[in-house]
Amino acid sequence: MKKALLVIGNELRGDDGVALYLGKMIEKNLPKWKVFFGNDTPEDKIYKIRDFSPDLLVMVDSVIGLDSKSEFLEIKSSSEYLFTTHNIPTHILIKILEPFVKQILFMGINVK
Repeated sequence: MKKALLVIGNELRGDDGVALYLGKMIEKNLPKWKVFFGNDTPEDKIYKIRDFSPDLLVMVDSVIGLDSKSEFLEIKSSSEYLFTTHNIPTHILIKILEPFVKQILFMGINVK
């Protein structure tokens, strides 16, 4: 099974870099995982993820307001719900990636 991790964030914004830190740890300790560092513009990694064509893609970003320290979230496209501080909303990024990834999970890390 081909596994990939897309980490999103910005180290210059303090806690927003938590996913990038996780990506470095995974890259170092779990060599069977392919790590993509999306930083502030995760959409820049779409073509690389498409070319890798993973069976599983886990997307990780910091999230404010979770009840626990981290959890897998359902990303909705409701007009009441905007889930991003990046160039495009996360639910649109997922829709773009769905054709070349068998399963996508989104993990939010509560940094507050």
